[in-house]
Amino acid sequence: MSHSRLLLELSEDRKLLVWKVCNEMNDNAVANKPDRENQKTYFLRLVKGNKELSEIEKRFCRETYIYGFELENARDKRGEPRECDKCQTTRYSDKYCERCISLHLQSLFNTWTSGNEIIDNFIHQCQQLSSLPKSILEWIPFDQFKEIEKLTEGGFSTIYTATWTRGAIVDYDEKKNEFYYLENSLVVLKSLNNSSDLGKSFFKEVIIN
Repeated sequence: MSHSRLLLELSEDRKLLVWKVCNEMNDNAVANKPDRENQKTYFLRLVKGNKELSEIEKRFCRETYIYGFELENARDKRGEPRECDKCQTTRYSDKYCERCISLHLQSLFNTWTSGNEIIDNFIHQCQQLSSLPKSILEWIPFDQFKEIEKLTEGGFSTIYTATWTRGAIVDYDEKKNEFYYLENSLVVLKSLNNSSDLGKSFFKEVIIN
């Protein structure tokens, strides 16, 4: 189960305490161990011996730490490089192979479309270049938004708030070839004026935001 799903298992009155204890253990590990691998081992040992947390809360702390650790390994190429068993490219994380995730995203290209070839090709290229959780550019169908409220309007765009029912990709299960999403997320939407006339200004706006 993804750490984001485990968060839903925590009681509301315990979440702040759990985050506080996790952060304290992480600070302790950083202060006492010089390198990341030893920090990880020390942190997991602190979690195991903690008397304040329940078993589900300990599991959440472990999974959240490993999630960040492995994502950083993959993103910054900080882990030990080795050949991926599936795609035979170099990977740096036990949990994430960016090439494998990119290939999975490519297999889904024919399952969605914005209705505009230029936008589709732009998103395809972005997903091939950056495919780690939290960094994946997607086309989001409008029916995934609810509770849309206008926030403000400017010379070039109108800003709205909304709830994204499916939510962003936050994790990936390599064994299942399955994404996990941050469901019912509060997001900000920007409606660009004259967005039907796509050009360099449109993609500049996308990159900036």
